[in-house]
Amino acid sequence: MSLKINLDKPKLIEEAKQGKSISPIIQISSFIVVFIVGCLFEMLILGAPMMKFMFGSEEVQTLTKQYSEGTIGIEELTSKIKAFATTGLPDNIVVLSLVATVCVTIASIVYCKRYEKRSLASMGFRKSNAVKEYLIGMLVGFGMFSAAVGICLVLGGLSFDGVEKQIAWHYIFLYFIGFVLQGMSEEVACRGYLMISLATRVPMAVALGISSVVFAVLHLGNPGVSPLAVVNLIMFGLFAGIYFLKRGNIWGACAAHSVWNFVQGNFYGISVSGMKQMKSIMHMTFVDSKDLINGGAFGLEGGLGVTIVYAIGIVILLLTKTKQDEVIDQKS
Repeated sequence: MSLKINLDKPKLIEEAKQGKSISPIIQISSFIVVFIVGCLFEMLILGAPMMKFMFGSEEVQTLTKQYSEGTIGIEELTSKIKAFATTGLPDNIVVLSLVATVCVTIASIVYCKRYEKRSLASMGFRKSNAVKEYLIGMLVGFGMFSAAVGICLVLGGLSFDGVEKQIAWHYIFLYFIGFVLQGMSEEVACRGYLMISLATRVPMAVALGISSVVFAVLHLGNPGVSPLAVVNLIMFGLFAGIYFLKRGNIWGACAAHSVWNFVQGNFYGISVSGMKQMKSIMHMTFVDSKDLINGGAFGLEGGLGVTIVYAIGIVILLLTKTKQDEVIDQKS
């Protein structure tokens, strides 16, 4: 048995090496710029509907009045508005924010192709068995999160409140589309782009570790983030990165990420990384005294239930044979 990831020279990295050679420091700096550019385009898409809602909200108007009267300071005003913008937004704006993350995907692809001269194949976009790989990834994401829910229920961190009496199926569908795009954006940026680019200049394990830490850092601004949540985010980055490399394509990692988020928020009714409670099929309540297990304000991803699932998932991947790379389509 070997825990060495047989991914030191996978074909997609060899293909990426045919592009422009860039130092790791420049690669990380470029990633930050590309990510910010993608986020700026997201803000352009969200700007008008967000401003219209925020300035029309009674809660924001009350906070602004309190600030003008000197009842609260600028820090408290900013903090409360930020919290409201995360947990108080209507579903249509939340869905739009998820869809808008496609800007990060586009920015990452454009940068890799135009500047690093990399092909889509080197980012994991293989044509062969794409649908099959995506479906497998969906099952992986659903199974892993369901296992985490099961652990939390057994350990008393969650209580099941039943199925929603009135399920907003149209919003459930829209959230699914949104999470498909949102999960893909983070996988394309952190794994297909950053991890593979780094792996052309540093050992695979180093590239995997750096991309996983960067992935966690991108979530530090989420409400309720805790030290354990950061550890879990890094662990998910490791899992997704290894899964991507083991399968030889990005489809499964994108699917697992997207479905994990979707079933968390819209199937089980649990907060996704500190986001607002969404329209869901089921509803579950966190047991207040079990924050270490259920993650508290950050959601299940900040608790030990998810830590256990990620740890088991990573070990299983390390013990799994690497899927043979298909021939890279040079036209990609």
